[in-house]
Amino acid sequence: MDKKILSKMLKAGVMNEGSYQDTEEGIPQGGVISPIIANLCLDGLDKTIKRASNNKATLVRYADDFIIVSQNYDILDKLILDVNKFLKIKGLELNMEKSKITKIENGFDFVGFHFREFSDSTREIGEKKGIFLYKPTKESLQKVKAKIKLCVKEHSQLPLWMLFSKLNPILRGWANYYSSSTAKLAYTRISKYVFDSIHRMIKIKHPKLNAKALKSKFYHKVNNRDWLMSTSTEFKRFKKINLFQISNTPIKRTTMIKLDANPYLGEFEEYFNKRSLNMCFNQQTNNIRLKLAKRQKGMCPICKESLNSQYGNILYELEIHHIIPVVSGGKNILKNMTLLHKTCHRDRAALENFDVKMDEPYEG
Repeated sequence: MDKKILSKMLKAGVMNEGSYQDTEEGIPQGGVISPIIANLCLDGLDKTIKRASNNKATLVRYADDFIIVSQNYDILDKLILDVNKFLKIKGLELNMEKSKITKIENGFDFVGFHFREFSDSTREIGEKKGIFLYKPTKESLQKVKAKIKLCVKEHSQLPLWMLFSKLNPILRGWANYYSSSTAKLAYTRISKYVFDSIHRMIKIKHPKLNAKALKSKFYHKVNNRDWLMSTSTEFKRFKKINLFQISNTPIKRTTMIKLDANPYLGEFEEYFNKRSLNMCFNQQTNNIRLKLAKRQKGMCPICKESLNSQYGNILYELEIHHIIPVVSGGKNILKNMTLLHKTCHRDRAALENFDVKMDEPYEG
């Protein structure tokens, strides 16, 4: 890459909550180009580590955060010098305060997760082996609690449905990020923290209401669970809004990617399409497009191609088609909707021959 362009990118500064901040040193934190700059600067680090360790160490990197895994302590100790040499050429250096060599039994934090191997006497095959788990870090829990506290404080004077509309994306986003980890205990703790925060706020705003009146006004029962928060809105289309129940988020394990798979080769197009669709489907969301895509099993009913194909992606470059047009009396509900590629939606001849019965997932 042209060094002049890279230099300008590094010195460009960042916008933080609407305010411009100069970049003093290193990669600007929070900038939209920060991950790109990190990848440009650290490209080749994996080859350096493999060569220096004789293929006995593995690099795992996300932007400018990385860990190096090996079964040999001496190799890791030597690699610190090799990594510093690599970085020095780029004008960078390791942050020795954050860098350490540790055993997996002691655990370590990486990209918001705490990874650790726990002893497990039930896994004895020859010699005693442990179980490897990862979960949200303590710091991550504190950060999301701080976000929740600030959100409740800033919107406490607004109608409850407006608070829920601000709070739900925070809870849903945090839950989705950690849904592949051992996060059930963390979800329960955050759920209790949210409940206590809002319940306390409601009691302050309605001091004359007793517990029974509060429950009747702000809570409802679903299945066998009482005290689930719900409130009415000012909209005819969405009459009620529920507080997102983070403790109900299912844990879904991540499927390891094929190491030889290349997203730029046609032979792996179907593999990456399916993987991308599965990642979308595992999200907890109220997005209508994702709900339709799940029901359609990721396929466009017109062309029979993947919705996540070269024609577009589920969230942005697809269009919702009303089977019975709204102007003809069709309702604006999921049963009357189908998700199509833009090109298919504009193909009038195909739409005229489109029959809702051609695909079973549309029923119900």
